[in-house]
Amino acid sequence: MTARRPTPVLTTVLVLVTLVGVIAAGTLAWYWWQRSGPAPDGVTVEAGVVFGDGDRTIDLYLDPACPACRALELHQGDQLAQLADSGDFRVRYHVVGLLDGSTPDDYATRAANAAYCAHDAGFLREYLKSLADTTDPSAGTSDDELVAAGTAAGIDGAAAESFADCVGEGTYEGFVRRSADRAHDEGVTGLPTILVDGEAGSIPAPTTEDQG
Repeated sequence: MTARRPTPVLTTVLVLVTLVGVIAAGTLAWYWWQRSGPAPDGVTVEAGVVFGDGDRTIDLYLDPACPACRALELHQGDQLAQLADSGDFRVRYHVVGLLDGSTPDDYATRAANAAYCAHDAGFLREYLKSLADTTDPSAGTSDDELVAAGTAAGIDGAAAESFADCVGEGTYEGFVRRSADRAHDEGVTGLPTILVDGEAGSIPAPTTEDQG
């Protein structure tokens, strides 16, 4: 018996199904490739960058492109440092890049990557404040300007060379995206988000002892 040949319609359907499968596989591979790569030294997507070792926990989710986040760093960054140094709190920084769509050249992810590069040099908090003080996300910021913000934050010597390489290579951009995914999973919908012992809140005022 002669085998029946596929009809033109069936052939077209099979081709389309194959193409859809190839496109879906390619999209999934691209998604995971964008999220690959190392984590900064001693940092996890769950805990972020931790300052202090107290019994209470402040989680701060911020994006370098977020105006309110930048204002927080400029006006309450020292307050957070006091709380972390008080012995009562752990302050956990989760730097994400959720606002790429509203800034030129993926500023949010690139600046968050630079912040983690600054963490490797021991200057995360200083760098976040320097970024807020010296860059304008809406105008577009080059890698050179991100590196210059590190210089202004105090990164120098051999650490400055490593920092510049880290910024230029986008070493932690995959980690930034994984951190953004984690933030979504945790229900973070606005920036900055502040959680005090797991509950939405505001940054506690340091006590007189903390300030001393």
